[in-house]
Amino acid sequence: MVKVRRGLVASAGVLLVAGAMGVAPAQAAVDAPPALTTPAASSFLVGSRVSVDTPVPCDDAWQPGQGKVWVTVQQVLSWSGSDDTGPVSYSWVENTKGWGPGAEGASSPATRLVRATTDANQECGGGSWMPSDWDITATDASGQAITNNVGGGLFSFTQNNNATDDSHYAAGAVIDYSAGWATATCGCWSDGSVTTTSEKGATATITFAGGRSSDLHVGLVMHRGPARGRFRVLVNGTRVATVNTHAPTNQPRMVVWQRAIKVTDTVTIVNLASRGHGRIDLDGVLTN
Repeated sequence: MVKVRRGLVASAGVLLVAGAMGVAPAQAAVDAPPALTTPAASSFLVGSRVSVDTPVPCDDAWQPGQGKVWVTVQQVLSWSGSDDTGPVSYSWVENTKGWGPGAEGASSPATRLVRATTDANQECGGGSWMPSDWDITATDASGQAITNNVGGGLFSFTQNNNATDDSHYAAGAVIDYSAGWATATCGCWSDGSVTTTSEKGATATITFAGGRSSDLHVGLVMHRGPARGRFRVLVNGTRVATVNTHAPTNQPRMVVWQRAIKVTDTVTIVNLASRGHGRIDLDGVLTN
């Protein structure tokens, strides 16, 4: 007869003790940190509004020709996590260029963060307090934690006329228009003007150069309103989206589309010129 009692095995007068005769002692389970999935960089918040450019005073001449505009845009980052021991909570720290940690978010179940970012200080040749990236930390019930870094805070805004509010860190965009586009002016638009077309098939081709990485997000800033219509977006000649800028009321400076791409990619806008809603207005292009 074999009896098992309190970790000892007795049989035919033989006593086996854990650790003796090749039986290894049981190992205590080690709690691993939670799993955390984050994007490489933040993206531009579709449906948000870019600010009107306003003069920015600079107290030095480090960047001749800069310091003329101030652009604010909403950026968003989302993440997910899991742990086999139970719920996961998340906290975040916003790092600033040159000055280290800035704003912080207390631990919570939230998996999405929206932050207003501005290029004003970059235009003055500094950038010390500009949000540059975020540290996202996931913590499980036992206190085990893991932290991932998300970039993207530093951005550039290329106006419809190819004037660029340059972050000196993000890739810049160059816009090339086909025939059929014209300039319209209004103080409601980010730099006082848009490039507009009502011609079916008119295109705006956007290429990119520079930046700190071969990866970037691109965002299109356009006017939404009663007379505006649909356009198609191509990346390297392949259709990726159809965007409708029609709205019951005028909504200037709206981020209407964004996507993660490579700096070597080409983005093309093609006007579809819907009946009664044939016009589209390009205000500018965001990159981070």
